[in-house]
Amino acid sequence: MNSLSLRVLLMCALLGACTIHPEGEAAERERAAQAGTPWQKPFAERTLPPLRTESHLADYLAHAEQANGLLEAAWNRWIAALEQVPQDGTQPTTAMVGLDHTLDGGKALDRTALSLMSDAMNNLMLPGRLTARAEAALARARTAATEFDQVRLAIQRAVAEAYFQLAWHDEDYLLMLRVRNVWTNLESSVAESVAAGAASPTAQLVLKIAIDRLDAERERMHADRPSLVAAVRRAVGAGPDLADVVARSEEHTSELQSPCNLVCRLLLEK
Repeated sequence: MNSLSLRVLLMCALLGACTIHPEGEAAERERAAQAGTPWQKPFAERTLPPLRTESHLADYLAHAEQANGLLEAAWNRWIAALEQVPQDGTQPTTAMVGLDHTLDGGKALDRTALSLMSDAMNNLMLPGRLTARAEAALARARTAATEFDQVRLAIQRAVAEAYFQLAWHDEDYLLMLRVRNVWTNLESSVAESVAAGAASPTAQLVLKIAIDRLDAERERMHADRPSLVAAVRRAVGAGPDLADVVARSEEHTSELQSPCNLVCRLLLEK
């Protein structure tokens, strides 16, 4: 057997054992590992971020993401798609090198044959074919990553909308209280002006009607608040231990600049 034949056989043997890792696979694995930190522990060892009445929006977002089974399932599909990349980048068969030696007849080298065999049901693939298969698998993994991001953004949007709706409601309520205090102070001044003949009695009546309407609106808003708190609790996936939520629309604007909180930042800027 000449050296050229030996080199060809050795190259075929190496092709049967190699695995192709396309460019970008390592970065995608690192991103998946960072995104799935909460789910890498066994379920029994996981602890959800604690929530209190004064918890910030970032705490509610973290709790909602870690408690959401759909998001965890999307992450598992992402990981499964990544694990398929080296599978598709590996030869579907096993190359086997055989050595046949005949005891009688001629020189020992002439009586020795080196053969290469593989599974009859699968042929050896060229490196270019393996690379294409691995790159296609990586593209499917990136699609799974996009689906994960979509589920995550949907959760963030639901939590942020419920949180900011409560925050704006409470701010409107406080503004009404301030207006009510101003009108209450004006009420005595208007009454004195009417008694002195400096103002029409209609002005006093108009102010009284405005105060009554404001009080009625405040009562309505007070009755609406429990449903808004329940909406936050439902979006977050919190239990009954979270009895109340203190929401602030202006809080943590600097923390909302990260890409993972894109939805929250857009809602805050509306």
